[in-house]
Amino acid sequence: MVGKSESGCSRTHEYFISKRKVSIKMITVTFAGEKRQIENGTTVEQFLALENVETTKYVKVSVNEKYVFTQNYATHILQDGDVIEYMVLLGGG
Repeated sequence: MVGKSESGCSRTHEYFISKRKVSIKMITVTFAGEKRQIENGTTVEQFLALENVETTKYVKVSVNEKYVFTQNYATHILQDGDVIEYMVLLGGG
């Protein structure tokens, strides 16, 4: 779940699942210059899916100005305060 945060601070969302209260901690990341609230534990791969990036094979992602290898997208967990940028690689001639 992605939403914009006006305050930019982490918060917890509460949901009721099968009549039980479940709390989901949210973290704040910056993407393309905008602060976003995402669920704690979100990976780069999940974040790209939330952003509707379809061909992650041709996308380079940096987190805090360090590139994440494509094979690590599924395991690299985003942290509170991370700054995420990505670019789509294009071919041509």
